Amino acid sequence: MEAEEEMKKGNFRKAHELFDDLLRKDKSKVHYLLGKADCFVLEGRLMDSLPIYSEAFKSGKVQPNRLLQFVDALTLIIKSKLDKYEANDDYDTILQCTICTGILCDPVTLPCGESFCKLCLEKQEAKKCEHCDSSFANMSLKANVILQDILEKSFEKELGATRLRLEGNNLHRKRQSLAAIEKYLEAEKLNKSDHLIQSNLACILISLGRFEEEPTRLGYYRKGCALLGLNKKAEAVVAFMHCLARDPEKPAVRKSIAKLLHEMITEGISCSSRGQKRARTANSDSTSPDEDNNNIILHRFTSLVELVEQSKEENGTDEMEGEPDLKKLRLDKRCCVEDVECTLCCSFLLREIRLVETALPEEFAERKKLHEEEMEKLASVASDTTEDVPIFVCTLAFPSQPCPLHIFEPRYRLMVRQCMESGSQQFGMCLHDEEKGFADYGVMLEIRDLQYLPDGRSFVDCVGGRRFKVLKRGMQNGYHTAKVEWIKDETIPEEELEHVNTLHRQVYDETKSWFNNLPLLPRRRITNMFSEMPSCDAEPQNLPQGPVWIWWFLSVCPLPLDEQLAFISMSSLKKRLEKLQQIISSMQT
Repeated sequence: MEAEEEMKKGNFRKAHELFDDLLRKDKSKVHYLLGKADCFVLEGRLMDSLPIYSEAFKSGKVQPNRLLQFVDALTLIIKSKLDKYEANDDYDTILQCTICTGILCDPVTLPCGESFCKLCLEKQEAKKCEHCDSSFANMSLKANVILQDILEKSFEKELGATRLRLEGNNLHRKRQSLAAIEKYLEAEKLNKSDHLIQSNLACILISLGRFEEEPTRLGYYRKGCALLGLNKKAEAVVAFMHCLARDPEKPAVRKSIAKLLHEMITEGISCSSRGQKRARTANSDSTSPDEDNNNIILHRFTSLVELVEQSKEENGTDEMEGEPDLKKLRLDKRCCVEDVECTLCCSFLLREIRLVETALPEEFAERKKLHEEEMEKLASVASDTTEDVPIFVCTLAFPSQPCPLHIFEPRYRLMVRQCMESGSQQFGMCLHDEEKGFADYGVMLEIRDLQYLPDGRSFVDCVGGRRFKVLKRGMQNGYHTAKVEWIKDETIPEEELEHVNTLHRQVYDETKSWFNNLPLLPRRRITNMFSEMPSCDAEPQNLPQGPVWIWWFLSVCPLPLDEQLAFISMSSLKKRLEKLQQIISSMQT
């Protein structure tokens, strides 16, 4: 039909004209009246549609499914208030379990970072996260004690009510309904806004046929069922519309509401069909039964719209009062920022970051700024900065030589993680020193690969980089730091360049001869653990850290640590070659 096509296109004025033309030809045609009423609804003129709907009911039989457009319009009124409430909500629902929608009780944090009630996860058959669908089938469900402690401090009454509700659930499963009701009522005294307590209590009351017991405090679905039990159909329709507004992907609910609405409108009224002979009273001034019916139907439509508008305002306020208030975290003196800090680095624990950002915004901003400053300092390590280089106190490393590490101490696990996070991927390594804590000279290690183990340990594949001299020692987040001076080989004077190159070649040949004369077994072990002896550098004077083969020799040769450390401290290639020549000569003799 052309009028309906225009209505679908949004040409409401044209559709009105077409429907009016059709009605002038056949005034009592129910289909045209309903089409015109739907057109008013889609145009946003809900009140103008009510007389047309009433006229349609008076003119003939109206099927319940023809009221779906009207149901959608009323549901949209409720949903507009919900959207406004959600837009004004400054706080995340991080303290709520999205499975049961109640406050977290014995919270378990999954590897993905989402937290749920332990009991809710145990009931999950699929063993997958509700948010990201990641599996937790092989995970031991242990409570997040940090999050639980925060909840206990700030929501003591709410958690007490939750535990009483769970006790009531167990009693209900054992068919001890009266004892369960007592538990729910006790829980309600602690937390009147817990919708799960209200819903469970309503379920038992409805099953016992006790519809009259405070139906206004129940959840929308339970409330609708209770109101139906009390034969209050208009109020029940509104309650079910609130359900539909919160979960619109329920076509069966939408049709059920339309059917119930139809019953409410037509209850006690016999709608006349077209052509039916109308009874008239003796007094010509009095109204006919059809006119009385029309007034009743119109009144019921109008009353329903008023009920929806009224419930929209009332329930919007109730919902704001019913949600757990995260502001309590900020106001409760027993809950402080230290509750979610790492005891090593004093930064926020990763899994609690969302909670801190939501509930403690000022503290979060302050710590975030401090963290960014620390990361900026660590990132500068990759440049020529001399400030706060992280130091791993262990053994000696040499420039250009691989240095695999097994990191297991918590402070060094933190250090490596922060080096990776900052982007520098570098840290210094020094020998231990009884008096000073660590030696005066060391080598920077560059991380090439990092493998984390499930227990927090890690295998780090590093290679030696720049040498440095320690100027000042410090401490940060439990590990050592140092202000350093970078060591580079001095520029070789032009008049000495030829002599140094000759010496370089001579010492290289002597070192290679020593290596080749080693027994086969130790030579193979050295090759397997390190590498073949590097080739001789053609222009050693252009290498800031000196020839690679020298550092290779020092890493494979079992020299005393103090002698190896002396090589790292030298900035003269000539002196380093002369010292190495002495060592090779002594080893060959």
